[in-house]
Amino acid sequence: MKKRNRPIFAVLFALAVLATTISAQDKLSPELWKRIESESPKPLPHTPVVKRESSDAQDNGLKTKVKQVITEYRSYRDVYSDRGRVIGQIDDYDLNGNQIRGILFGNGGMLLGIEVYGFLNGGRISLYKSVPSAGRLIGIGSAPPKPNPPTQKPDPRYTHKYEYTYTDGNLTLMRMFRNDGSRGMYYKYSTSPTERSTSAFTEFDELNWRTIYKLDEKGNEIEQINVDVRKFYDGDRVYRIDNKAFDKAGNWTHRAKYEVNVRDGQRAETLISESFRIITYH
Repeated sequence: MKKRNRPIFAVLFALAVLATTISAQDKLSPELWKRIESESPKPLPHTPVVKRESSDAQDNGLKTKVKQVITEYRSYRDVYSDRGRVIGQIDDYDLNGNQIRGILFGNGGMLLGIEVYGFLNGGRISLYKSVPSAGRLIGIGSAPPKPNPPTQKPDPRYTHKYEYTYTDGNLTLMRMFRNDGSRGMYYKYSTSPTERSTSAFTEFDELNWRTIYKLDEKGNEIEQINVDVRKFYDGDRVYRIDNKAFDKAGNWTHRAKYEVNVRDGQRAETLISESFRIITYH
């Protein structure tokens, strides 16, 4: 599933190495909800709303008036494969489909960070707060940063600001800016009846990653292609998506993901993960 307006979450999710996990019986316990509320940043202003041609819920592929999406997952092949089904994230939306909060859990199910969304001075903004845990973040070495000067004094009221571009009613570009006005990453989107894609670029216009989704006749994702733009692998990674269950609104609630390999003309599929969603509506 594409989470288009949570790039901070995507990076932290990949880098988190956690020492402990939330057991199945503790998931979403009253104690956990109490901690989430105590750690959440203060809500951002939700008015005046900046009018857009789509909502966050629509951009994330959700149908009708979704209030909350709780996503769990189960891995079958990484270091967390023996931990069963763990919580991954919780996303809250208002009546108009604008996201108001996102709660991120690390690979092992430990609360990692909370991001709230709102509007300020005619722009869409978010404020992210990391949550202390027994885990730690591992930095990945990279080349020295290129010049990307700030354009204003840092504004502590938010972490990022977003700008959106639409073509024929479809989101085609989303740009991020830090609270000091410097450029962040940006994302290009393409949409057709049979395919959707996302291309992520650094603030220096370098293609960072690209994902293509093949769609069925109802617009559901049935294949995912991770394009090997950085030449880390021997080629693109291809996955088949099996949508196993939907709710009455047509949103998927259970899906399985298979890695596809073709060797000597023979196609082989390996189950690598399952995802589960509990969706409530306004």
